[in-house]
Amino acid sequence: MPVLAGEHLIGRVAARADRKHGVFVVEAMFAGESFTGPPEQSVAAAIDSLAHSPAPRR
Repeated sequence: MPVLAGEHLIGRVAARADRKHGVFVVEAMFAGESFTGPPEQSVAAAIDSLAHSPAPRR
């Protein structure tokens, strides 16, 4: 899954939804080649934003 900081691709994460426990599990994180800083804060912000987004309708 790509991770964006604004309009910039900063990396990607390997993640899955654990619906039984109602959590989003990030199993691995990979920084993009052009990203120069530590990605943890930006990735955490992106995941937090995703977690607070409305769920898609089925």
